[in-house]
Amino acid sequence: KRNHKFRHSKLFIISDHIQQIAKIALLVYLVDVGKLFLLGMGFKPLGKGNFPHAFAQLAYTLWIAQRLSVAKKGWVRDVVSHHPESYGRMKITNRLINVAITALAGCVVLSILKLQMGVAVHSFLALGSLSTLALTLASKDIVT
Repeated sequence: KRNHKFRHSKLFIISDHIQQIAKIALLVYLVDVGKLFLLGMGFKPLGKGNFPHAFAQLAYTLWIAQRLSVAKKGWVRDVVSHHPESYGRMKITNRLINVAITALAGCVVLSILKLQMGVAVHSFLALGSLSTLALTLASKDIVT
């Protein structure tokens, strides 16, 4: 029972976040060492930008989006526990906020890829549109 209290304390939450940030920092460091190793062997760098820097930005952006989603889930759980009649509305709100967090993180990721790595975002969007068109045409007989 004592361990259960600690897992919900502010100290545990703060130490858990620091641990997660340290794991991401270690991963970024390993990517940087890998880049240096490949450069030492004579390979050319990927893209026009600094891959480890872009990787760090992507990793921290996705981590922040995931943490926002977890915090939002806790907030929704608290509201529903105090007002059980609002379960349906909170379920819809939960999904809408998830979509907003995902869309925002996606825009930031695309921006990072474009600025740091020189990846053409337009080609990804065009490929996605073409795939959607092909899927729609292929599934029209299934729906009717």
